[in-house]
Order: sequence, then C-alpha cells, then structure tokens
Amino acid sequence: MIDEVLHYLPYVVGVAGLVFGILRWRAAQGLNRLVASLGARLTELTRILLVLETRIRQQLPEGTAELADAVTRSSGRGARLDSNVIPQRLAAAIASLPLRERLLITLRYYEGLTFDEIGDLFGMSEEDVVRINAEALEHLRQTLDAAETEPQT
Repeated sequence: MIDEVLHYLPYVVGVAGLVFGILRWRAAQGLNRLVASLGARLTELTRILLVLETRIRQQLPEGTAELADAVTRSSGRGARLDSNVIPQRLAAAIASLPLRERLLITLRYYEGLTFDEIGDLFGMSEEDVVRINAEALEHLRQTLDAAETEPQT
C-alpha cells in the first residue's frame, strides 16, 4: 500500500501545483479588475473635484447659505455668520479641508447630493458619510472661529 501511495505521490503533487497555479492566476485577474475599477473611480472623483472647485472660485455658490446655516448649527451658537464675508471666508475654509471632506461638503451643499448618493460615489455607508460631514462642519466652524479671532490687517 505504501508503494502505491509513493507511486501516485508525484502525480498528486503535480495536480496540486497545477491547481495552485490556476488559483493564483485567477486571484491576479481579480486584483487587476479591482485595481482598474479603483483607478476609474479615483479618476472620476478627481474630475468632479476639479469641476466643483472651479465652480466655488467662480462666483457666489448657491449652497453658501445652507452651508453657513449648517456650520452655525454645528457650533451651537445662536448667532449667524456675517453675511458680508460668508462667501470669501467659506471658500478659504473649504480650501483648507482635507480632500475627502472638501469633496463631501461640495457635493452635499453645492451640488445637492444626498448622503446616500455621496456614499454610493465614495463606496461607503450613509452613516460614514454623515459622520464625515459632521467632522467637516466642525473643521469649518473651527477655521471660521479662528479667522474671527485673528487681528485684522
């Protein structure tokens, strides 16, 4: 019986090597598709970001009032932001945000996408988008508060 096992052992090892090679090739194909998909998504997000940043710089964005209200609500302050400096200060504050927060704020408040739609675009859950939105609003509030306390030149 041992002789039979030893006789077939090279065949078993050869088949196992072939199966392993096939599995490794299929995994590589799957990774290639995944990388291509992620690259396409990154390209699309970069294009959207460039378009949105251009819109913000061109003129008073339509979503400024809604965003200012959201920042004011996130601060817990009753006072509204000064409407004379909102566009300039918000544009500067948005530019200082990390890329993901900047893109989220722009899509939400200037393009009118829902948290669910943004989550689909980013490939994350709606809850994660809501959390990142809250963080972005807090960063904006801190940036705007810091700008208020700076001496005017």
